[in-house]
Amino acid sequence: MSKVYQYIDIENFELISEKLYQYVIEHTNILETKYPWNTLVRDEVLAAVPELEQALSKIIPAKIVIVAIFYTPPGFSGGIHIDAGAFEYRFLMPVYNCAGSYTKFFDLNGNRIIEMYSNEDDKTDPYLLIEEKNPLIEIASVETIAPMIIHTKTAHGIYNNPECDGPRLTCTVGFHDSFSFETFLR
Repeated sequence: MSKVYQYIDIENFELISEKLYQYVIEHTNILETKYPWNTLVRDEVLAAVPELEQALSKIIPAKIVIVAIFYTPPGFSGGIHIDAGAFEYRFLMPVYNCAGSYTKFFDLNGNRIIEMYSNEDDKTDPYLLIEEKNPLIEIASVETIAPMIIHTKTAHGIYNNPECDGPRLTCTVGFHDSFSFETFLR
């Protein structure tokens, strides 16, 4: 089996994280709404944080399609899922309160995948939950302390630092699918 994550070196990582956090504070209501998945306006984010696109373009020769912030409240643990949508791999970067938190990856161990929707009436915002009749088997765990590439089609969950009393924010970036991320995960 291929690796399901790989840390990658990003130029100006700390500056980019800080600028993304400032963008969240100044241009979004993420901290008030506390909604987990927050798709941002890509062009606005890249204009406010040009270092993100500059740094990523040096190592990932593909167009950025989506930029989102993932919010989890203090004490959050689990939420095991498989990402819906076309992105098999995504860039993930800690933004705020990520030290001591982990993304854990699991083998399904025979469990089914269940497609769900945030809005059942019009079938929008799909997500994929795991049936959990059989115990899931942890296959990897990575502390969210540095930028990384993750395989989004492997079941995974978020485990916040239990000692942190604030929310955890990460930035995720999806790219045009013409680039093969498998070179990162060998």
